[in-house]
Amino acid sequence: MIQAQPTIDGTFDGEPTWGSPVAIADGANGWDIANINSLYVTTDATYVYVGFSINSAADWHSFGITINTIDGAGGDSDVWGYPIIYGHSELPDFVVKGHFGNGGTPYAEVRKWENGSWGRVDNSGADNGLSTSDFVAEESGFVEVRLAKSVLGQPSVGDFQVYISGNVSSDHATFDACPDDEVAELWQTSTTLGNYVNDISLGGTSIVTVSPTLPSDNEPVTITFDASSTALAGQSKVYLHVGVATSASDPNAFNNVVGNWGQDDGIGEMTNTGSDMWEINLATLRTYFNVDITDDVFGLNFLFRSADGSLKEDNVGSNYHNDVDPGDHFTITTPDDLPYFALTNTNIPLQFEANAAPNSWVLDEIDAMGMTLSNIDNGGNIATFNTQDINSTPGIKHYKITANFGSGTKYKTFQLQYYDPVVEASRPSGANIGINYNENDPTKAILVLHAPTFTRYYKHPSGVATQKGQYGSTEKKVVHVIGDFNNWTADESSKMFRDRDGWDSVNEIDQDADGDRGDYWWIELENLVPGQAYVFQYLIDGTLQVADPYTLQVSDFDDVYISSERNDEIVPYPSQADGRASILQTDQDEYAFEASVFSKPSINNLNIYELHFRDFTEEGTYAAAIERLDYLEAMGINAIHVMPVSEFEGNSSWGYNPNFYFASDKYYGPPQDLKQFIDECHKREIQVFNDIVLNHAFYSNVMARMYWNEDENKPANDNPWFNPDHKMIAEPAGWWGVDWNHESEHTQKMVDSILDFWIQEFQFDGFRFDFTKGFGQTAQDGGDPWASSYDQDRIDLLLRMVNEMQTRNPGSVAIFEHLANASEDAVLADAGILMWSGAGHHSDMKEFMLGYNGQNIYDSGIFNAKGFTYANLMSYMESHDEERQAYEVKTYGKGNENYTTGDVIDRLKIGAVFNLLFPGPRMLWQFEELGYDISIDFNGRTGEKPVHWEYFYDQDRQELWRLMAMIFHLRNTYPLYTMAPDYGNIGSSDGVNVGRRMELNDGSGHYVISIANLDPENSTTLSPGYDVTGTWYKYNGDQNVDGTSYTVNSTADTYTLAPSESLILTNFDIAWTDDCSGPNACCVRTVYTWNGGVGNWGDSEMWDLNSIPKQCDMVIIPAGSTVTIPEGTTAHARYVWAQDGSSLEVIGELLLYDEKTLRFSE
Repeated sequence: MIQAQPTIDGTFDGEPTWGSPVAIADGANGWDIANINSLYVTTDATYVYVGFSINSAADWHSFGITINTIDGAGGDSDVWGYPIIYGHSELPDFVVKGHFGNGGTPYAEVRKWENGSWGRVDNSGADNGLSTSDFVAEESGFVEVRLAKSVLGQPSVGDFQVYISGNVSSDHATFDACPDDEVAELWQTSTTLGNYVNDISLGGTSIVTVSPTLPSDNEPVTITFDASSTALAGQSKVYLHVGVATSASDPNAFNNVVGNWGQDDGIGEMTNTGSDMWEINLATLRTYFNVDITDDVFGLNFLFRSADGSLKEDNVGSNYHNDVDPGDHFTITTPDDLPYFALTNTNIPLQFEANAAPNSWVLDEIDAMGMTLSNIDNGGNIATFNTQDINSTPGIKHYKITANFGSGTKYKTFQLQYYDPVVEASRPSGANIGINYNENDPTKAILVLHAPTFTRYYKHPSGVATQKGQYGSTEKKVVHVIGDFNNWTADESSKMFRDRDGWDSVNEIDQDADGDRGDYWWIELENLVPGQAYVFQYLIDGTLQVADPYTLQVSDFDDVYISSERNDEIVPYPSQADGRASILQTDQDEYAFEASVFSKPSINNLNIYELHFRDFTEEGTYAAAIERLDYLEAMGINAIHVMPVSEFEGNSSWGYNPNFYFASDKYYGPPQDLKQFIDECHKREIQVFNDIVLNHAFYSNVMARMYWNEDENKPANDNPWFNPDHKMIAEPAGWWGVDWNHESEHTQKMVDSILDFWIQEFQFDGFRFDFTKGFGQTAQDGGDPWASSYDQDRIDLLLRMVNEMQTRNPGSVAIFEHLANASEDAVLADAGILMWSGAGHHSDMKEFMLGYNGQNIYDSGIFNAKGFTYANLMSYMESHDEERQAYEVKTYGKGNENYTTGDVIDRLKIGAVFNLLFPGPRMLWQFEELGYDISIDFNGRTGEKPVHWEYFYDQDRQELWRLMAMIFHLRNTYPLYTMAPDYGNIGSSDGVNVGRRMELNDGSGHYVISIANLDPENSTTLSPGYDVTGTWYKYNGDQNVDGTSYTVNSTADTYTLAPSESLILTNFDIAWTDDCSGPNACCVRTVYTWNGGVGNWGDSEMWDLNSIPKQCDMVIIPAGSTVTIPEGTTAHARYVWAQDGSSLEVIGELLLYDEKTLRFSE
C-alpha cells in the first residue's frame, strides 16, 4: 500500500491524505475578497486528485484548474472566452471549469483543447459535469476534484495552476491565483496567469513498489523505483531517504532515519537494475533502522533523491508511505506524556492498551541499568491493564511493563519523576518578573516566572478602568529551571518556589486585597561565573520547556545561520533546549549613552525616514546603518522609524512576526550596537521610533505556549494574555499569529512594561504601533471584515496605552497604523497621535505621477480633509507596505516605454514638491529619495531586496535627493505652516493638461509655491499665484536650476512648464549650500562628471561643473576619458567611479573619504 487517497467531501483532510501543498499563495486578497491559500496534487493508480484551500470566496465566483500535460500544444484562450490570458511557456491542455453555485449547486466540468477549441470530456467521457463523487467545492473552505488518468491521457507529469475568477459575464476577471497569485483588482481587466507549478509527477503507485506489500518488522523488504517519469530520470545514482514510524498514532513519522541528505556516502544508495529502474533490499526493518526492542514499527516512509540532494521524488510533497504489520503490540496510554512528573505520596494511575489481549501483564520496578528491583503489579488476559503506583521520595523511578502474547513477549520501559510538594514562599523584595541581577553580587540572580491563575478584564470608558469580567486559569503544578548552570537537570534543587501573592486558594481569600492571585514562580541562582552567558529554560509540569518571556537575549536553533560578522556575541544553542531559550549573564557592561539632551521639533514638523536594517546596507546590521547617518542628517531627516527590532521568528524578516518583546533581534547585531545607533542618531538630533507589534504575537511566544490548546492548535480559553480566536477582524488574511487580548489586566501590564523598556533601556523616542485597528475586543462582523467601523471601546484601550506611556515617559511619540473609520481616526489624531495614511494616499499620489489623469491628492493627504483638528496626518507616498513609486512610474507611467531614468525622476519630483510640503509629519521609505525602482515583490514581498547605494552617484537620481533635502531644509528652517496653506487646485480632478499649484506662507513675508505640469507630453502654462512682485527663485534639485532668480512684474504673471516639469518657487533665496567642513560633515555630496577627453584632475574646465571635486563629492569618469593625477598633486573625492573604457592614472595622491570609494566597471 502506497498512499491513501482523499475522500471527495470538501473537507481538507491534512496529512497524509493530501500531503504537503505543491504551491502556496502569498496571502494577499484578490478583488472582492477572493483568496486562494494552497494548492495540492496527489495521485493513485487510477486518478489524479487536485485540491485547493480557500481563505475566502463568494458563491457567485467561478474557478478554474489549468493542467498542462502535452508540450507544444494547448489552449490559447480562457475556457469562458473572456480576457484571462495564459502567459505560460506551455499552454493548458485541460481546464476544470467550475462554479461555486451562486445559491445553487456547485458545478464543474472538464474541458480539453482540441481542434482549436475547448471540448468537454468528463470522467465518463460523456458530455456532462463531474459527479459529486468527483467534485466538491466549498467557497470558504476547500475545492476537491478527482480526474481519471485515462481522460488526461495517462500523463507521467503535469503542470498545474488554479484561480478564482468573476461570474460568467463580460466583466469577467481573475481575482486570485496560485501559484503566481496574479490579481486583477478591476473588472474588465485582461489578466495574465504567469506561471505553473511545474513537473508534478502523476505516475501514482506505478513508479514505486514495496515487497511484500504489508511487511512485518522482521522480514526482508524490497523497494523498487521507476525514475523514468520523475525528476530523477537519467541520474547515475539514486538514494533512498527513509524512516519508520514507531507510534501507531503517527504512522507517517520519520523515526530512525537512514540517510544523510545531500551526501554521496553510500548510505541508502539504490542499485540500478536497468534503464531508470532502481532497487534496494532491506534485511529487516528492525535491523536496517536499528529499532529498539521496546518499540514497534507501524509504517515505512520514504522518498528518493539524487546523490547531491538537489533533485528528489517525494510523491508531490507528501512522501511515500507503506503500512507495516506491527504484530501484537501495546502502548502506554497513561500517563500520556513521558517522562511524567508526579507528586510524592500520591497514587499515580497507569494504563496500558494492547491490540489484542495478552495472556498476562507484569509491571516491575527496575534500576537505571534495567535490572529488576521489585514487582509492582500483575494483570491477566485483558486488552487494557489499569494499575497505579506511589512513591514517597523524590527522584526518578524506572519501570518495565511486559505483555506475554503467547507467541512472544513485548516490553517497554518508562520513568516517572517524583517531586515533593511545592514550597510556597514570597519572592524577595524587589524581584520583578523576569531575570533579576544582584548589583552587589554577580554570582547570583533571581528568576521570576509569572503564571497567572486569575485574570480581570477591563474596559476604559473616559479613561476610567472598569472591570467587565474575570476568568480563572489552570494552575501550574510544578516549575523547574533547567540550563547550563545545572546541566539541564530537573530535581529538587532546581524546583522553583511559588508565590501566590497573598491569595488563599483554600478559603478563596485575597489576603492583601490587591486582586492579584499569583502565581509567581521564583528561584535564586548562586555560584554563577560573572560575565558568563548561561542558556536556560523553565520546565513547566515536566512537559513544557519555555524561555523567560522577559529575557533580553534569546537562544534558538536559527542562530547557526547568523555569521560572526553580523553578530559576534551569539551563544551556542544547546542540544538540551526545546524551542527558544533564554540567556542570563551577570556582570555585563552597560552601554554609556553620550548624546546630550536636544530640543525636539513639534510632532507635526517631523521629517521621518522609514528604515529596515536588513535592506538598508549591504551588511544589514545596526553598526553598518550608523555609517549612513551623516547621509540622513545632511538630507534634513529629524526622525527615523526603524522596522521591528524586537526578536522575531527566523532571521531574515520584516519583523512583524514577534515572539520576544524585551530582546533586540540578534540578526542585525548585538544590543549594544542598536543602542549606539540610537545614541549616534541623538547626537545628530534625530529621534528614533521603534516599530512595535502588539496586535499579535507569533506562535513561539512564551505566553501563548504556556496556556495552549493542543487539539485545536491555538491559545487555550483560559490563556491570561491571548484570545483563543481573533477578535475584531473577520477577514482571515488579517489573522496574523495569535491575538493579544488588550482588555486583560496582564496584557495591559505587559504592554506598559514593553514600552517602558524600549524607551528607558534603549532610549527610543516613541513608537509606530502596527495595526492598532486590531487592538479591540469587539466580536467579528462579517459585514465589516477589517473592523473599520467606529469602536469606542477600541479607542479607550488605545488611549489608555498611550496615556500610560506618555505619563511615565513624557515627550514620547505615538504613531498609529490604524486606518479605521474617519471619525475614529480623528479622535485618535486629536489626542496627539500621528496617523498613517495607508494605501489610499499612496495610490492617489501614484495616479498623480503616472500622467494619465489629475488625481485629487487633497482628500487623502491633508489633515483638514480627514476632519482632524491638528496636522497629525502622516500622508506618505511610500512605506514598506506599498509598491515603490519609481517602479510604478517606470512600469506603468504614460509613455514609459521611452522613459529614461531622468524621465522617471521628473515624474517623482511632481509628487515630492507637493506631498513633502503638506502640513504634518512627512515620511520617506528608504531609498525613495533615490528613485528606488525595484518592485516590492522582487524576491517575494517581504524578501531581501538589493541595496543600491550607487544610485546616489547617478546625476538624475541625485536631483531627487537634492530636491527632497531642500524641502526638508525649508521645513526645518521656516515656520511655513503659521498661516493656513493655500492648497490651490490639488483637490481637483482636472486632467493632466491643467497645471497644479499650492502655496505656503510663514506670515513673515516668506512665500513658497509648488507648481507642476502633470502632462508628460505637452507643456502647460499656469498662474503660480504670486503674493508679491520682485525677485523670485526656483528649485527642482537640478544644480543648474536651483537658486536661479527671475523677476515677477505682476502677481498675475504666468509660468510655462515643460512636460513633466515641477518647481518650488520662493521669494527668498533658500541659501542651502554644499560647503563641506570635513570628511564626515558633508552637507551635500555633489556629483562631478568628467567631460571626456584627456586631461589632468586639476583642470577645472574638464569637469561638467567647471570646478574641481572636493572631499565630499562623487566623481564619475565615463568611457573614453583619460584622467591623470600628476606627481605632486593631491586629488580629493568621496567616491570615484571609473567606468568601462576610461583611464585613471594616479601618479600623485588620491584621497578618498568613503570606505568603499574606488569602483571600476567590468
